[in-house]
Amino acid sequence: MNNKRGRKRGDDRLSLLPDDILIRILSHLPLQLAVVSECLSSRWRGLWTHITSINIKTDVSEYSDKFLNALDEIRSRIVSPFIYSFTFESLHGHHDTFGLPSLDSWVQQICDRNVRELKLTWLYYNGGDWARHKFPSVIFRTQSLVSIELGTKSNWVLPDGCEPINLPNLKSLSINLCPSICDWVEKQIKLCPSLEQLSLKCDIYYWNLPGRRIMCSNQNLRRLSINFGSFTINHQVVINAPKIEYLAIRAPKLSTFSFTTEPVLLSEAKIEIGLGRTTDAISGEVNKVMSKFYNDLSNVRLLGLSVNSLDSVSTVFRNTTCLTLDMQVSNSISIVLSVLELFPVLDALTLKFNHIGEGADLEFFT
Repeated sequence: MNNKRGRKRGDDRLSLLPDDILIRILSHLPLQLAVVSECLSSRWRGLWTHITSINIKTDVSEYSDKFLNALDEIRSRIVSPFIYSFTFESLHGHHDTFGLPSLDSWVQQICDRNVRELKLTWLYYNGGDWARHKFPSVIFRTQSLVSIELGTKSNWVLPDGCEPINLPNLKSLSINLCPSICDWVEKQIKLCPSLEQLSLKCDIYYWNLPGRRIMCSNQNLRRLSINFGSFTINHQVVINAPKIEYLAIRAPKLSTFSFTTEPVLLSEAKIEIGLGRTTDAISGEVNKVMSKFYNDLSNVRLLGLSVNSLDSVSTVFRNTTCLTLDMQVSNSISIVLSVLELFPVLDALTLKFNHIGEGADLEFFT
């Protein structure tokens, strides 16, 4: 491209930058803003067609033909042979794929250009029933992908042709679970040889159903985050990740967690588990499982705990030097004192009072 294009006396200093730098700037903008940049002057005309990152964010609840045609026209004009990242986020949806019938065409074109990072998200569905969306199946066959984020607070079903997946370079996966795809996700996690970071979210309302067993198994996984939200209960999560170094769990309702083997490399954990109300029989079994779980955490150096989850804690944490306790107003300070006896080498303690006004933290150091 011509780096001297439009360098006339009186041009603004930004317009005097080389084409490749301007394209990098445009690649960091939402697509709609990148496109209208060519209205600035002839210097900017057509530069956006060379962007390498595409970011489409919209809260349009009903997509007009004019809007959809404009997106298709934009897609046809993008000439970059390589797309680094593609993001599509929508607040609403009325159609089978995010409320955007042309999304399949977008994703197909992006995947043909060796995309590395892909994020597809919608938040709400405005129909009479909760949506059942389908992600484009080409996603699961794009070998260049390094990061995938698939998010929704609606239900979604597997597209035709999504098996077998072929993601040899995938290092990071973030996905919203729903009942219809749980077994498939468990199976595919095992088949990603380069996977290092996994985030599972299960925060949609209909997950307050009878619990099930969820297996997270990958031999190279290093970071695992699980968020069951406020409606998810009675699930048993089994973790088989011998190389895991970081673990974050949020499960306010009754769920249990366990490791198949001791996580000897685990150095940081953030645990928020509320065991809720259970019968004596269930409570005894839950406490047994969770006691073993906390015992497997005993070697971590950095630990965050919700006070609601301390009933099953009797393990001595001999390597933990930094502890964060998430306190509730109703908790007695005696609970804190009894817990501290389990941390003989503690150097730093942070108490988080999240229900006092905007929240308050107290820090103690030895």
